[in-house]
Amino acid sequence: MFFTGFNLLEATLPSMLSKLAPAGAKGTAMGVYSTSQFLGAFLGGTLGGLLAHYGGLNAVFIGCAGLALCWWVAMWRMPSPPPLSSEVVALHETQADALDLLMEHLADVVGVEDVMVVPEERLVYLKVNRQQLDQAALNKLMAPPKS
Repeated sequence: MFFTGFNLLEATLPSMLSKLAPAGAKGTAMGVYSTSQFLGAFLGGTLGGLLAHYGGLNAVFIGCAGLALCWWVAMWRMPSPPPLSSEVVALHETQADALDLLMEHLADVVGVEDVMVVPEERLVYLKVNRQQLDQAALNKLMAPPKS
């Protein structure tokens, strides 16, 4: 049961973090997550070793149970994360001139949670809630101009 839960969390936590991170900060969020993960392993091993040395295996078990209980109490009141996903849309030549206006219009589309425009790459990075997204409005804003 432990390894099933461990393997499930090992895959789902980074995925959830990348979905929840702001459109322009995914790399930073993943770096902080990875650093925290390795620091946690280091501190867990160090503290577990100290508990085992000074209190025996029962102290390690009680310490782990106490930490698990604290985490369970903390997460009990956490809201479920929204079903966000990322979308990348290419900019057209005419859209590059009015980026601020385009960002405002994109932010007003129902279901768009975050907007980041990268003019150098001519791309728009969106964080969207697919259950609420007004796809027609998004398509209309991002459609190439008719000649």
